[in-house]
Amino acid sequence: TKFSIISQEYNLIHGHNPIEHTKSRIKSFESIVNKLARKGCDITTQCAKEYIHDIAGVRIICSFIQDIYNIMDVLRQREDLKILEV
Repeated sequence: TKFSIISQEYNLIHGHNPIEHTKSRIKSFESIVNKLARKGCDITTQCAKEYIHDIAGVRIICSFIQDIYNIMDVLRQREDLKILEV
């Protein structure tokens, strides 16, 4: 939903929709537990926050290369999102 809103706002300001497609995924609880066990960590929320950086992921597809950089600038300015890796 956030990316849809970002896309609509961008469209109003710049006159085109830079986001062609988005895909997201959330790691299952079982997968989180298995990964913590493999890392030798306790099965706690704190350990998950500290040691697992791929609990959720979003892929944004843009039609044009410049739109990628423009969307990255927009995302970096948002206080409600935290980008861990590009």
